[in-house]
Amino acid sequence: NLAEVTHSHLLVRNHPVTGVPVLSTAASFVHHVQDTETGEHWSVEDSWRFISDSFVASLEHPELIYAHRYVRCCIILIAL
Repeated sequence: NLAEVTHSHLLVRNHPVTGVPVLSTAASFVHHVQDTETGEHWSVEDSWRFISDSFVASLEHPELIYAHRYVRCCIILIAL
């Protein structure tokens, strides 16, 4: 339901050092994708399929994946 959506942010951003496009998302916060060029709102199903396919494709390049094991009181700061 679009009425429930309160915030938006870019799904793909350019890495601040390399300039390479990177996925920037947390699954628990994604509702749907909106095309920034056309303003079109994708269906939830199409949005999740796109995100899932993108993450699966990224698994082919493990050297490009940042992973972190959370421990209590852990803070991660990412400069963008």
